[in-house]
Parts: sequence; structure tokens; C-alpha cells
Amino acid sequence: MSRTIEIVYNGEVSSFEFAKVDRGKLYGRKTRVCLDAAGRECGEARLTEDGRYILPHGTTASLYVNESGDAVSSKELISVDSGGQPLPLLPSTLNAPQEVSELVPLDDFLMHRVTAVYQLDDAAISTALDAALSRGDIFRVPFRYRPSRHDNPAFLLMNDEGIFLLVAEPAAFDFIGYDAVATEPADDEMPRDAPDDFEFGMF
Repeated sequence: MSRTIEIVYNGEVSSFEFAKVDRGKLYGRKTRVCLDAAGRECGEARLTEDGRYILPHGTTASLYVNESGDAVSSKELISVDSGGQPLPLLPSTLNAPQEVSELVPLDDFLMHRVTAVYQLDDAAISTALDAALSRGDIFRVPFRYRPSRHDNPAFLLMNDEGIFLLVAEPAAFDFIGYDAVATEPADDEMPRDAPDDFEFGMF
């Protein structure tokens, strides 16, 4: 049985099959292959600092180390809150109806950085949800692809290309307008090692 994203809106359940969208699917991708003098494909590897071990490509992609530099299994890692208490493990939201949590103003949506995009098949969408998305409404919904201790926001929206679920995280910057006045730090706020003004006219 394929996994689905199920959304409850106005008491009606909409069920979506979904596919992740990535740059490779949109634009294609190129791969550069390095060959040796005999025409054989080369493999990337790294040498440890002591010169004792060769680490093939991908060996350190998901490697976690402790303060002593020893490798730690990901199963031993525990997410904690600001008080150091372990966070509860939240179940996956797939194949489980999830209530639309709120209608999101556009400005609030734009204050997030998108980390993953899923395109949804609208074969089993309710009439009410289809109408809301068609008029440009954006909804925040719970979404966890797999069990996780983190609950990043996800946004449901529609455009001319279809219906999408955007997984995001809060942006760490503020937007400014064209009329914003640039301010420079006072002299006493400048670091002592700040460089002098560079004169491009000298070139």
C-alpha cells in the first residue's frame, strides 16, 4: 500500500499521493566522471590525519563524533530542549488524517525557508479544500515523513502547476523595504581591527 498525505478540512478528508520535487527532476543533472590514464573511473577518498586509513566517498556523510573524536551511532543521539530534557518522539503523519491547523497570511509564509517540496495528486481532494486553495489560501499542516523529535512547519498551497506541500523552517532574517535607512555603527562600536575605507578609485 502506497503512503499518502491525508488532510482534514471542514470535516472532510482529502487524500493525496505525493512525489518529492528536486532540481534534478526539474532541470536534469550532470555528472563529471574522472578517469585515470587507462580510462578507468576514479573514486574519491580521504586520508585520515594519521595516514593510517583511507575513507571512501560517502563514509563521513552522516558521521557523528563526540568530544573525544570517536564515532557515535545515530541511534545513540537524543534531541533535547533548552532545559536539557529529551524531546518526545513524534509519529509520522503519513497515512493518518491531519487537521488543517491554521490559515497562514502570506507575510508569515514568506518568513520561512523552504527545505523540501512535495507535489500532491489532487485525485481525491474535497470540494471545500479545492475551493480554498484555488482562491489562494495557504494552510499550515502537520507533516513528518518519518517519526521525528522535530516538527518543522509545512504549508499547503496551490498554483497553476498544481498542489504542493512545502516543508520549511523559520528564516533567521527580517525583510526590509526600499525606504529603509541604512545605519552605520558609531565609532566606538567599530572593532579595533576594522579595515580602513577601501578606495576603489585607485584602480
